[in-house]
Amino acid sequence: MRQKFVDYYSILSISSRASIKTIQRHFENTIKDCYIESNVSIEREEEFIEIFTAYQILTDAEKRNIYDIIRNHILFNDKEYSEEMFNMYNKKYLHWQNNAKYKSIKYIDLDYDEFARDILGHKITINQIFVTNNTVNVYRDLSVSAISLLGIIGIIAIGGIIVPIIFFAVSVFWPLTILIGIISLIAFIVNNFKAILTGLRQL
Repeated sequence: MRQKFVDYYSILSISSRASIKTIQRHFENTIKDCYIESNVSIEREEEFIEIFTAYQILTDAEKRNIYDIIRNHILFNDKEYSEEMFNMYNKKYLHWQNNAKYKSIKYIDLDYDEFARDILGHKITINQIFVTNNTVNVYRDLSVSAISLLGIIGIIAIGGIIVPIIFFAVSVFWPLTILIGIISLIAFIVNNFKAILTGLRQL
């Protein structure tokens, strides 16, 4: 007897052609609704399991391919594969589904930040959850602050290198600068000697 089929694309509100990035984005937005403060709501544990199971199946290329075959067979009566082949695929899929659900259950007790770091890969960005009127708001200001801080450090580092070079150049080469100025003045006098002499005679 077959288990009740679950449309994971519908659970994540995505198209069956959705990219991995789209799946990840919708999963993150959907899973947040299961949290109150920083923990999974008791009333939404089953929903959390279904959403996380959907994510695990659809982000694995092999599992998603098998799942699509089963989905097309059940929902759209696709007869591309024989009943025997379908049953083989279905058996493999049900094994993956059970493993995914088991893994989902283990993650229920994690708070959102731990879950996000482990599953979503948030390292610089830390999700801080605040509850106002039972609405979960997620802020990610840390990533922006980190980038700004790195920019400031970079500017200071560059300034620390360039400024000493300028002072060194001025302190070492100032005699050469004066010499070039004197030579330029002499060249000007030589080139305009007649005009200068004529001007002095008229005084």
